[in-house]
Amino acid sequence: MFDAFALRRELDEYGSPGPPREKQLQMKHLVEVSLPRFQKDLEQEGKQLQSAPDNAPGPPNTPQVQINAAILKGFQIYGGVHCPALAIFADPHALPADAPADSTKRATQVAEDQARTSEQAEAFQVGNPSATVIRIPNASYFVFRSNETEVLREMNAFIAKLP
Repeated sequence: MFDAFALRRELDEYGSPGPPREKQLQMKHLVEVSLPRFQKDLEQEGKQLQSAPDNAPGPPNTPQVQINAAILKGFQIYGGVHCPALAIFADPHALPADAPADSTKRATQVAEDQARTSEQAEAFQVGNPSATVIRIPNASYFVFRSNETEVLREMNAFIAKLP
C-alpha cells in the first residue's frame, strides 16, 4: 500500500509541468525504482490472493478503516537514515503454534517467511548502508521478548560503538 500511494504521488508530480532536466530525473526514478518496486508488490499481492478463497469478504468500510486509509495516503517515504541505526529482524520467524504438522508444509512456510523477511532486511541494509542489521533466526515477531538476551547483547554492542 505504501508503494502504491507513493507511486500515485510520483506520477502526479511527473504529470505536472517542469523543466526537462527535472522530468528526465523523475522518469529515470520511475523506471528504475518506483515501477519495479510496485511491480514486485503486485506480484506478492497476487500470490497472496491466489490462496484466498473466492468468496472471502473484503474489509468492512468502518470509520477505522477510513482513518487508516487517510493515514496511508499522507505518509512519506524517507531516503535513508543519516545517523547510526540498528535493525533487528527475526529471520526467519518462529513458526506459529498453529503451523501445519506436515514437515513439507512447515518447510514451505519457513522458506516463504525467510524470503519475505530477508528481502526486507536486505532492502533496509541497501537503503541504509551504514546501518547495523542483525538477523535472529526462529525468533517471534516480538523478537525483543522471545530473544531478549540476544537483543540486549546486540543493542549493547551497537551502543558501545557509538561516538
